[in-house]
Amino acid sequence: MNHPLQFLPLVNACLNGVAGILLVAGLIHIKAGRREAHRKCMVAAFVTSCVFLLLYLTHKYLLKSVHTPFKGPEFLRSCTMECSFRTSFWPLRCRCWR
Repeated sequence: MNHPLQFLPLVNACLNGVAGILLVAGLIHIKAGRREAHRKCMVAAFVTSCVFLLLYLTHKYLLKSVHTPFKGPEFLRSCTMECSFRTSFWPLRCRCWR
């Protein structure tokens, strides 16, 4: 796939990562009582997520919903999938341990 928009999946992944970091930073700020810093992190995370959504939908529309395969090394793919699986159940585990 040598399309002019082939960089968008990487940009989208980076935007998701930044949004996640901002959410964690916001959580840290609110627990420390820094309400204004928390608000700024939450607004930045929301804007970052909106930009991600816009670029993701643009990518899918322009490429007619073509699946974008992972082009990195296989060990990184399996590591990413494992981390995603483990973190998806983290809130449930925290809720059960209370």
